Amino acid sequence: LAVSGQLVPQILSEGTGEELSQQIEAEKQKLVAKGQLKKQKVLPGIDQDEAPFMIPDSWKWVRLASVTDFSIGRTPSRGESTYWGEDYVPWVSIADLNAGGHVSKTKESISKTAYDKCFSSTVVPKGTLLYSFKLTIGKMSILDIDAVHNEAIASLRTYSDITTDFLLKALQAINPLSRTNEAIKGKTLNSGSLSLLEIPFPPLEEQMRIVQKTTQLLDLITKLEYQLEK
Repeated sequence: LAVSGQLVPQILSEGTGEELSQQIEAEKQKLVAKGQLKKQKVLPGIDQDEAPFMIPDSWKWVRLASVTDFSIGRTPSRGESTYWGEDYVPWVSIADLNAGGHVSKTKESISKTAYDKCFSSTVVPKGTLLYSFKLTIGKMSILDIDAVHNEAIASLRTYSDITTDFLLKALQAINPLSRTNEAIKGKTLNSGSLSLLEIPFPPLEEQMRIVQKTTQLLDLITKLEYQLEK
């Protein structure tokens, strides 16, 4: 209900998903001009026939990579002893992800040498949404620390904490293997197919109301489950 616009009412004064996506694109272009973001490939549009389900007129179908700063991690060579054994930067693996929750610590860290050579001294900032697209597909967590991560994880940095929380909720309700169009369907995901994933995108204030409502309802469900078990 939440991801199809049926959980909370639409409010005309809050604007539209189209307006919000345009604001995000303008912000991206500013970062590209400053050299702080690589120029993104043009992503294919989403035809009405391609849309997986109906959404309100004030919403917009967007590609996941169009509303996030989308990047893939890597694993420094295990054969290089200088890359490991020094707690310089936390390194996130799928095992560190707390499904639907937050990551505040990792089992392993990398050295400054590995950070400089393998990640070009670029850290994934706290507040970023991490998404596993290999092995345990769809496992997600929000970073509570600055870190780097492996190549089975995509970091989805948004332009608002509200959108990060909304994407976490929305992606939990979406089966990525059945949602991507016929040209990119498969039993596994890669960075290309994940970036093309269709996301229903409401205006920012509605995103906030959806997050608040789903959090409230899921907390209630947890309490009811506990009472039922008792």
